Amino acid sequence: MDKFWSREETYSTLSPKSSYRGKSGETSCDNLGLWFFGFVLGGALLICIVCAPRANGVTALTKGYAITHSFVGDDFFSHWSFYEGQDPTHGTVQFTSFEEASSEGLISASFDRIYMGVDATKVLSGWEGRKAVRLESNEWFRDGLFVLDLDHAPVACGAWPAFWMYGEDSQHAWPRWGEYDILEAVHNQSFATTTLHTRDHCDQSSVNKDTDFSGGQWSANQQGGPAKNCFVQAPNEFTNQGCGQKQPSGSWGKALNQAGGGTWAAEWDPDKRVIRTWFFRRGQEPADLMRKQPVPDNWGLPTSFFTLHSQFCSPGHFKRMRLVFDTTFCGDYGDPTFSSNCPNAGMSCHDFVQKNPNVFAEAFWSIRVLDIYRRPSESPGVLSAPEGKQYEQLKQSGSGGGGGSGWIFAARKQIRLSCFGLSHLHMKGCVVDVIRPN
Repeated sequence: MDKFWSREETYSTLSPKSSYRGKSGETSCDNLGLWFFGFVLGGALLICIVCAPRANGVTALTKGYAITHSFVGDDFFSHWSFYEGQDPTHGTVQFTSFEEASSEGLISASFDRIYMGVDATKVLSGWEGRKAVRLESNEWFRDGLFVLDLDHAPVACGAWPAFWMYGEDSQHAWPRWGEYDILEAVHNQSFATTTLHTRDHCDQSSVNKDTDFSGGQWSANQQGGPAKNCFVQAPNEFTNQGCGQKQPSGSWGKALNQAGGGTWAAEWDPDKRVIRTWFFRRGQEPADLMRKQPVPDNWGLPTSFFTLHSQFCSPGHFKRMRLVFDTTFCGDYGDPTFSSNCPNAGMSCHDFVQKNPNVFAEAFWSIRVLDIYRRPSESPGVLSAPEGKQYEQLKQSGSGGGGGSGWIFAARKQIRLSCFGLSHLHMKGCVVDVIRPN
């Protein structure tokens, strides 16, 4: 706007009030003609300036990413709902409420770190599950660039941590609105996997390693080939497998933690018809991202890439998706991969998780940054769950529960879970209704 008015001032210098007058104070005919020519030229110039596209200014800003959320802070948990139902993936886990998680030291929040851990003290028996947390964002999103900086990722035999997104409501059961697993891993794997789960007609057969993405190989289907069909009931793929791409070695596990962590940038861009994910090792983050002015097109090949071209997988496969953090154990992914990843365990995954609590001391998230960027021209997401009254009470009283001195925690949300009897990889076949606490 400032530039526009400065240009209008330039225009006003050519107005009659600024015309040159001779010594006698009268305007000559020659000068009058010159004035008229200048007036026409100035008007044309003004029209060009106002109407022409420009690389800088307001028009350019509408094309770039601007930060809309910076979650890390002592109120972190006020933006999330604590899921307390049964694990849809059949894990050996007990998801806890906010109160229980904070009193047992499973969560904490400060101005520069978020901690989410699991119980690492109790020996369990029967069908008891190990205590952990599953958080779902109160807001759902239409698109965006989601940046996660970890300095420690959960790792342990039996553990299955994930950071992902899914879309669903009571009229649109999973996978109608899709799922984007930004990163997940099991056991002691040294790499994460990025996966899509969708309804029919989402084919990634045109996408190839080294041409479209620089990470590891595609996950293998039942026949040992690349699993490029994202449909959860695709032929020749495992049930609910989806289409997965392995991230580079060192993107997870002990290697990641020993290196001081790393940064993930996940771009869901329906307009550009892409879902792209980058993993950056510590110290290799792009300068524009460090300045919080990210330009993903300048980052080179992503470590994971999926097309949303209508010919292969239309953007409509992904809508209204929430963010989720969770750590479960064993379950539909951890059980079948346990013996190959933890060959010296000498027992089932379920028994191992129950009898070896000390193993899970390293199964925690330590988050330095969780930022979300969107383009100013795009519609905002929708807040779909209210902040809890208990969080406000804790904040006013300065009490943070038993999770650590000086920490402030968010209140849990009451949750009602309705499932359709399906067995899926994550939140498949279930609807979560968030109820405002009394």
